[in-house]
Parts: sequence; structure tokens; C-alpha cells
Amino acid sequence: MLLDPSSSRNVPWAREGSGFTLLMEAYLLELASVLSVRAIASLVETTDTKLWRLIHYYVSEARESQDFTEVRSLGVDEYSHRGQNYLTIFIDHNQGVARVLDCEDGRNMRSIEEFTSYFKMHRGQPEHIRVVTCDMAGGYPNAIGTAFPQAKMIIDTFHVIMNMNAVVDDVRRRESRMNRLLKGTRYIWLKNKKNLTQAQQKTFTKINKMNLRTVKAYQMKLALQDMYQAETREQAKLSMDELCSWIMHSNVYEMKRIAKMLRNHEAEILNYFDNRITNAVLEGLNSIIALVKRRARGFRNMEYFKTMIYLSCGKLELDPLSLVQLPTQFVE
Repeated sequence: MLLDPSSSRNVPWAREGSGFTLLMEAYLLELASVLSVRAIASLVETTDTKLWRLIHYYVSEARESQDFTEVRSLGVDEYSHRGQNYLTIFIDHNQGVARVLDCEDGRNMRSIEEFTSYFKMHRGQPEHIRVVTCDMAGGYPNAIGTAFPQAKMIIDTFHVIMNMNAVVDDVRRRESRMNRLLKGTRYIWLKNKKNLTQAQQKTFTKINKMNLRTVKAYQMKLALQDMYQAETREQAKLSMDELCSWIMHSNVYEMKRIAKMLRNHEAEILNYFDNRITNAVLEGLNSIIALVKRRARGFRNMEYFKTMIYLSCGKLELDPLSLVQLPTQFVE
């Protein structure tokens, strides 16, 4: 039900100045989790500004009451919005279904510092964090080491493989200028072999027999994937050492970037084998965030974007009806 804002003063069924009953606000929050604000505004014949104000109010209230006392492991990842606008997203690994704890602008040391302040404000204890998963972007590793001194840092497996795939594609693109057989084969080298179509499988079988640098780069990628199947940290280190030696003695020059990456972040990469924690759940959240972004079709500012991420992925306690106060004559 829509109300005249002036009529929603000091009544038990509406928040002062809201213009909606509490029951209607609860309904609108449910709709906001599946529809765009613009669509909801059209449905209930109100303005999107009024709806944003309502959503922001309840999300902010819920976030104020968050308690991070029990958080022991964190996931840190970046999300690109409109080109060079980045958010650093922080999740709690302890939950059965990951929840977003906070989003900070940028992807640098300041992003980590801002989160640490917010974490402490909500009874989070940095010294109790035992594991942090992240990628190698910006100043993440150094900043995380400073903010959470007791934590074991894990460079996420997804980002290690992603870097490898990027270099494999660099090799293919350079070599394709001299070998036309490699034209249009990009996804053959980026996919897992079992996911190739019949046509791609046929092309792969033909090219894989050739002494091409792209083929060598692909084999190095498989060796990296095999490393992650190791049962122990020691076995994984042995596989990493063999891969780095192979790369450094090969003529696939682009791959030397991978060897350098593995050496520079060796401890953080191998830490995975002590905990087996990854950012995979966060990558799943990224698909939800992408859906939120599509539903919004142009946030007026990044705060709206963050608000919708918290609404969709924050596992917040949002209950307008809990504010209902019955008149005393109805209370026994």
C-alpha cells in the first residue's frame, strides 16, 4: 500500500516518512531481489528514487548490525564495472553459502585498509583471520599481509590458471601470423580437452602432432593443471619446479612470465595444498553480481551498485515487519 508520507507519522504499520506500509516495504524488498528497480517502480507506480531510498535504508540498517566476530577466513576478489571502475569484494569463507561482507572502491592497498577498518567496526578481529584467498592484482598480497598478520595467504587457483591461459593465447596469436592452421583455434587451447566439439577435437588432433610453440605452451598449461592434482604440498612443489625448469629451457619465451609468477608467489600458491580453499564460490557470486548489473541498467552511482550486491549476496537480515508495534489495546 502506498501512503501519503505525511500520514505515516507515529503509526505502528509504517516507517515515518516512508510513504509505504511496512508490509508493502517487505514486499518491495522481495521484488528487489529478482527485478530491476525500474520495473518495480512501474509496477507499483512510484519513482525509482523513492525505491532506492527504501532499499538503501534497510540494507544500511542490516549492515550496521553485522557481527564479524566468528569470521576466520576471507576471500578477496575484484570486479570491473564500466571499464576502469573496480570494486574489491570481500567474502566470508566460513559460511555454507558465501556471503559478501563488504565492497570497497578500487583494487589496491587502500581497498584492503578500508575493509580492515569496517571489519574492526563490526567486531571483526584481524588477528583471528587464519586464511585469505586472493589474486595477484594491485597491492593485494602486501596489504593483506599487513592487515592480517596471522593469516596464511593463498593465491587463488583460478587466477593462476587464468594467467596461464592468457599467455597460451599470446603464444597462439603470435605464431598464427606465421602458421595459418592456428587461425580461429583460440578456444581449442583454452578449453579442457573433454569440452571440445567434434570439429575442434579433429583440429586439435591434427595440430597437436606438430612441433609448434602453441602446442608446447598448451602442454605446459596441462602440467600446471596437473600440479593442482597433487596430494601434498611437497608433491606440488616438485611439479612446480619441474614446470619452471621446462619453461626456462624452452623456446616459448612468453611462458617465462609464468615461471617468474610461480617463483615470485611460490609460497602463496603452494599454501593452497595446506587448506584446499579457493575463490571458486566468489567466482560464482560474480555471476550473480553480473545479473544485478544487467537488471540495474545504469546505476547513478557506485553506492547503488554496492547496495544491490549486499541485498543479493550479503545474507542480510532484512525484516521491515519486525518494526511493527501493535497498539497497546491489542497486546495482552
